[in-house]
Parts: sequence; C-alpha cells; structure tokens
Amino acid sequence: MKNIFNKILIITLFSLFFSCEKIDEKTMISPNAAPVMSLSAKSVVLNKDDAAKDALIITWLSDFGFNTAAINTILVDKKGGDFKKAIPISTGKELKKTITTAELNAIILGLGFAPGVPAEIDIKVITAMGAATILSSSISSLTATAYLDKLDLTSTWGLVGSATPNGWDGPDLPFYKTEVANSYVAYVSLKEGEVKIRQNNNWAVNYGGSNGILKEGGDNLAVKEGTYKITFSQTALTYKIEK
Repeated sequence: MKNIFNKILIITLFSLFFSCEKIDEKTMISPNAAPVMSLSAKSVVLNKDDAAKDALIITWLSDFGFNTAAINTILVDKKGGDFKKAIPISTGKELKKTITTAELNAIILGLGFAPGVPAEIDIKVITAMGAATILSSSISSLTATAYLDKLDLTSTWGLVGSATPNGWDGPDLPFYKTEVANSYVAYVSLKEGEVKIRQNNNWAVNYGGSNGILKEGGDNLAVKEGTYKITFSQTALTYKIEK
C-alpha cells in the first residue's frame, strides 16, 4: 500500500512539474517582444488637393512568443520631445495604420507647427498587455510640411480636458475659423475622457453642454477614444463631434 501511495505521489509531482513548465513556456515574454516599427516615408509635403489620399503608412511587428490581445497606440510628438504631450492614435489590435493627408495635416497643426514650414516630428508605437506590461518601439523621425487650406490659426478658441493630450491645464487643442462667421472646427485625436471648449487658454469664457447644445460654464462633454472633427458655433451655441 505504501509503495502504491509513493508511486501516485511521484506521478502527481511529475505531472505538476511539466504542467507548470508548459505554463511558464506559454507566458514567458520573448526578448524580441518590443514592437519594430517602420514608416512608408521619411519626408512628406502635404497638399490640400490630396486631402483624402494616403500620406503615411505606419507598420510594426511584435513577437511576444505567445498569442496575446495586446493593444497598440501610436504616439506623435515634436522631434526631441518626451512624448508626455504627444498626440495619441489608438489602433487597437491592428499592426498597421494608414494616415490620410488631411489627418496628418491636422496632427502637425495640432502639435503647434505653422503651415508651409517643414516640421520635424518623432513617432513611436506603444504596445500594452494590461497596465503591467507596456513595450515601446524605437523612435522614427518624419519631416512633414502642412498646408493652411481655409483654416485661420488666429482663432482664440481651443479644446481642453482629460481626453486631450495636454489635460485640463492645456495648452488647448486649437479650433480654426471656417467660411461661416463665428463657426469653428478642430481636428483632434482624443482618449476616453471629458472636454470643454474655452477661449484664450483660460476659464474666463468656457462652454460645455449635452446633445449638441452648448451653455456657458456647462457640463463637461464626454468622449470616447478616437480621432474627431469637432465643429462649434459661437452664435448658435451648438457643437458636433464626428469620428
């Protein structure tokens, strides 16, 4: 009886050992797991006539050594920046992002660069498996020249909030004048959170609200993560958020 018990114990321990070994093999992150990114171009000059055409394709590969539902985010910052105020572009599980001319133009202007002047920007990819494991690619640089089109950069209005790259302290993401008097538009990449519209980067005049209607000092506007066109009418006190 004692021999049978010993044999059962040995078999059990043997099975547990190899079971744990298999689990460890499955969950051990590959030393080459960090995403390897490439850009389709190193320099682009944007033209408003090509607004709907592809301007830049960003691709990357990650080898974790096992299947995982990793979430990817592209970060775009001024060259030499620390990415703390970078513009984020979420791609979910996708390993490729095609950016149109209009989208890239909005990103460059959103970083504060003037149109018609070559802007040097840094790009990297962040891959996250939960909050504990976040891996970053090497930084790739791009020189891009934006166009002004019919936007007026002298607008005093901006978008501020927890959903913006710069948070509630700003500087705000700019709204631009349109052909309609007192009507403004912003092209922004946001994370999930809240935003408000305010003037001159301070709280003296600010708008919030709901269901497309604005009110001075109104409630924060809740948004999901994504890239948006936001229109705002100062006269009608209305807003529209389009993905």
